Amino acid sequence: MTFTYPAVFTEKEDGTGYHAFFPDLEMCEADGADLEDAIENARDAAQNWISVELEDALTEKSLRYINFVQNG
Repeated sequence: MTFTYPAVFTEKEDGTGYHAFFPDLEMCEADGADLEDAIENARDAAQNWISVELEDALTEKSLRYINFVQNG
């Protein structure tokens, strides 16, 4: 299954590179010295963001299951 998350890239006002953010991924941002670096760093940031969210969801689900089993 493939998911697509659009990223917004803008040149930094001071001209030192690019900034990227994902409107659909809260607080997921990245920077790069040039557009190519910004794209690569944004891809890494999105992958890490999604991995953490999935881990948190699985942990929460596991804890609810354990609580259910213990408290029946």
